Amino acid sequence: MLPDIGRYLARLGLPVPGQNVRLFLVDNIYTHFEREENAQDLRGKLEDDLVRIHAVTADATSRSLVIMNESFNSTTADDAVQLSAAILKSLIERDLICVCVTFLDEIASLSKTIVSMVSTVDPNQNDVRTYKVLRRPSDGRVYAASVAHKYQVTGADIRRRLGAAPREGVIAS
Repeated sequence: MLPDIGRYLARLGLPVPGQNVRLFLVDNIYTHFEREENAQDLRGKLEDDLVRIHAVTADATSRSLVIMNESFNSTTADDAVQLSAAILKSLIERDLICVCVTFLDEIASLSKTIVSMVSTVDPNQNDVRTYKVLRRPSDGRVYAASVAHKYQVTGADIRRRLGAAPREGVIAS
């Protein structure tokens, strides 16, 4: 039997086959994913992120599941770490279950209750994903950096191109 079927049956109020079953049924699932800016509400991306995550933290209970994906990526990495840490500490204090997808390594070590999961790449080719996710501490390897290097669009690549004087009559791109 598929492992998730027991959860579905329990949600429906049906008997769950098995000898020993432990289920955690959530009261609500709250998400915080990046959204496109809305010109109608006159808020910037960061303000919108803060308003939306505030609503999540206000409504979530200790029986809720919160899913956050690259929250606060509209700001600097340092500010994103501080904001994400504040939100996660609040959720941890309230004993919520939270899945937080982030490239910010500092987040994985905020608390002993955090389980770090790392998406892996081919050890021989850093720009090739394996689609394996392992339970281990973050290693600082960022897939995006490997892809940027592969396609020569790293900061150094761009600075090198911008530093070259454009030829007369040619607009630099």
